Amino acid sequence: MNNIFELNWEKCRSGYIIEIHDEQLKLRKAEPYTHTLLTNADNFSGSFIKPKEDDNNQEYKLFKKDWRGIPHTFADLIDEESNSLNHKKVIKFANEYGLLGLPLESGNESLDRWKKWVKEFRHILFFTTKAGGVNFSVAITLYNTLQDSLFFKPKVMPYEYNKGTTKTSKIKSNFYLQPANLISAMYVILGDNLTTGINMQKCKNPNCFKWFPERPNKNVCSQSCKQAIWRSKQNF
Repeated sequence: MNNIFELNWEKCRSGYIIEIHDEQLKLRKAEPYTHTLLTNADNFSGSFIKPKEDDNNQEYKLFKKDWRGIPHTFADLIDEESNSLNHKKVIKFANEYGLLGLPLESGNESLDRWKKWVKEFRHILFFTTKAGGVNFSVAITLYNTLQDSLFFKPKVMPYEYNKGTTKTSKIKSNFYLQPANLISAMYVILGDNLTTGINMQKCKNPNCFKWFPERPNKNVCSQSCKQAIWRSKQNF
């Protein structure tokens, strides 16, 4: 997984919003903040997610060790009861990691395409759970068909030299395919998780939606979530 430490892309500093289909504009009159879709309303064909400010981007870097749970977090963006995207989670996910970065997109991304990918990841991960029979053979077979719209850049890391030695010795260069966007990076992370068999768990902070590698005696993804749970208990 070390190779994707080099991955970077742009993320909007000011965050993202979801624009609904024109036919649903009447909803905005009834609820002025519907355009951010901080609700669990059904998806409407033609809805999309976009940066709040198109010209206000920053470079965002992958990869951190605690990001191994991203595929699970992404797969959890659908509510089981309604079988539709949870728009509040979608906004939080985009604000944290940016857009998927699908090829041929120009700043806006269709929620239909987000939902398609979420379902694909969700289907694969189902077979890594007890409910799915912990059948990694099926999960891997499904994974190997999940290659639509992915983009990887070929990259060669040149020869380097050892410093501080009397003799200059070359260190072998490396060639690898670098994920060029978030969806491709998640595909790499998911594949690595399938081969290492790392179990993931969901953060116990009810206001958090992240998944992270399972660890003994740890049920939150971060210190801030631990403090949030502690504060909520103090209020009762």
